[in-house]
Formats: sequence, C-alpha cells, structure tokens
Amino acid sequence: MTLQLKQGDEHPVFVASSGRRARLLWVLGIVLALACLAYAALIGISFMGDSGRAPDPVPASSAAYRSGSVP
Repeated sequence: MTLQLKQGDEHPVFVASSGRRARLLWVLGIVLALACLAYAALIGISFMGDSGRAPDPVPASSAAYRSGSVP
C-alpha cells in the first residue's frame, strides 16, 4: 500500500505542530528513567546492607552448641 500525494502537496497529510505528543513522550521517558534509577539505587543499597553472613539455620541448636551443652 503506497500513499499517493496530489500534485502540489509537498508534505504528509498529518503534521503535529503543537508538540503535545513530543512532550508526552518526553515526560514518559523521564518517568521511566526515574523508575530505573530508583530500582538501581535499591539494588545498590541491598548490596551494601549486611555483612554477607547467612543467619543461623536453626537458632536453638546453634545457641546450645555455643554454650557447650551439645556433645
């Protein structure tokens, strides 16, 4: 399917000269960029959060082991 232009027509039929669509896309891009930045910040904070040691799998048995009551 091809678009046939009449003689004398030099530009497309629809031209958005108001810029609303461009502004909308700009705002959506900024919102998406901020969301990605916030997600990256959360990932970075999660890596800095703890010493990296895993918690004791069974706290009661490890407490008994530390006290010396486990043979």
